[in-house]
Amino acid sequence: MELEQSRLLAEQRRMAADTDPEQEVAGAGGRQLIAVDQKDSPVGGLTSVSSWSETPNSGFTGSSSSSYSNISPSTESLKKARRKTTIGLLSGPQKTMKQREKSYKVKFDAVMMYLPIQDLQWRYVANQLNDKKSVQLVIEFFDSGSGNLKKIASGAYDKYLIKFGRDAKKDGRRIYVRPLHEFNGDWYPWGVYYPGNNIKDFRNAYKRIISVLKSTRANLKFQMSFAAKNATKKKVPFKDFFVGNEYVDQASHRLKFKSLCVTSYNQCGATYPKNRPLKKILKTFYSSVTKFTKRPLCIAEISSTGICKGKPYWLKQSWRSLAYDFNRVTTVNWFFENKKSLHRDWDLNSKADVKAWVQGYHAFAKATGHKSRALLDSPDATANNDDDEDPFAAIMGEHDDDEALEDPFAAIMGGEEEEDDAEEEAAVALLSPAKGLLP
Repeated sequence: MELEQSRLLAEQRRMAADTDPEQEVAGAGGRQLIAVDQKDSPVGGLTSVSSWSETPNSGFTGSSSSSYSNISPSTESLKKARRKTTIGLLSGPQKTMKQREKSYKVKFDAVMMYLPIQDLQWRYVANQLNDKKSVQLVIEFFDSGSGNLKKIASGAYDKYLIKFGRDAKKDGRRIYVRPLHEFNGDWYPWGVYYPGNNIKDFRNAYKRIISVLKSTRANLKFQMSFAAKNATKKKVPFKDFFVGNEYVDQASHRLKFKSLCVTSYNQCGATYPKNRPLKKILKTFYSSVTKFTKRPLCIAEISSTGICKGKPYWLKQSWRSLAYDFNRVTTVNWFFENKKSLHRDWDLNSKADVKAWVQGYHAFAKATGHKSRALLDSPDATANNDDDEDPFAAIMGEHDDDEALEDPFAAIMGGEEEEDDAEEEAAVALLSPAKGLLP
C-alpha cells in the first residue's frame, strides 16, 4: 500500500510539472505496478507491457491541404528514413498485447515493463521472453521521504540488483534495462530536482546501478531515459546529465534498441488547450541530444489524449515525424493505458483512433523498411518502399500541417466523425472531466 501511495503521489507531481502552457511535454503516461502474469503476480494482477522525438534535419515541411502532393520529403530524406526499427507497446489492462495484435493485424517487437526495485524478479521478465518479445525493463526506485539518490549511490538497493542480475545471468537471454527514468524531473524520488537530490548524486547513483548489474555478468544492455524538458524550467543542458558511454552503451552501433530515450505525450485538454505536434514536443530535446551523442535514440513512451479531438490525425502525423524528422530514433514505445484518475485517455478509444494508428504504423514500416511486422492477412500491410515514394501521402489527406491539429474531427477526418463521435464522447466522459479540464 505504501508503494502504491508513493506511485500515485509521483504521478500527480508528474502531471503538475506539465501545467505551464508554454512548457513542452515532459512525459505523462503514469505508471502501474507490473504483473505480467496475472496468476503469478505480487501486485494484484495488473498487467503492463509497453510502449515509443525533433530537429527538422530531414528537409520535410508540412504543407496545406491543397499542395500536400507537391511537397513531400526529398529523396535524401526518404533514404535517411530507411533504418532498423523496433516498435514496442505498453498494452495496459484494457487489452492484452496478443488481443491488440489480432485486432490491429500487426506484430509488436517489444514489451516494456515497469518493476519496483523491491519486487525486481526475473520470473516476470522471463514470462515475456517466453512469448518471443524483446523486453525493455524500467526499474523504479520508489521510496518514502526525500530524494533517494544518495541511498542508491551508497548501495542501499544493491541486494535487489545483485539477485536480479544473477538470475538473469543463469537465464542468459538479453534484455534492455532503463534505470532512473525521467531523472531530470522533480516528480520521482530519484529525480535530480526532487528535494534532497542533485546532479552529482544522480551521476553517482546511475553509475552504481550499472556497475552492480554489470558485475553479475548478466546479458543486460542499458538505456538512459530523459524527460523532454527539465523540471521547473531548469536551464541545465541535457549533456550535463550524461554519465558517459561506458554506462549507457550497448556493445556496438548495430543496435536494435536506443541508448538515450525520451517520453513524448500530447496532453491537449488536460494541460493545455491546443494539440501539440510531436515536432514541437521534442524539438529542444532532439536538437540538443543529437549534438553530443551519435547513438540511436528511443521514444520511451508516446501517446495523446483525445479530449481536444483530432487525435487520429495526431497519431498519423506522429508516425510520419518519427519516420522523416527523427531518423536517429530507432525504437518507439506506445503507451496505451487510460489513466482515469489523472484524466488521461492514452489508449486507442475509438475506431478512428485505431484506424489512424494502424495506417500510420504501416506507412512508417514502409518508409523505414520495418521488417516482418504486419500479419499477412492485413489489408493495410505494405511492401518495401521505393526511395522516391512517400507512403504517408495517401493517408494524411487534408490539412497536412501543424495548425490542422487545432481543428475538430470534422475538419481532419471527414465523414468518419459522425460514425465515431458517440464512441469518442463516451471515452472522454469515462475520464470524469473536471471543471476547467475540457477546453
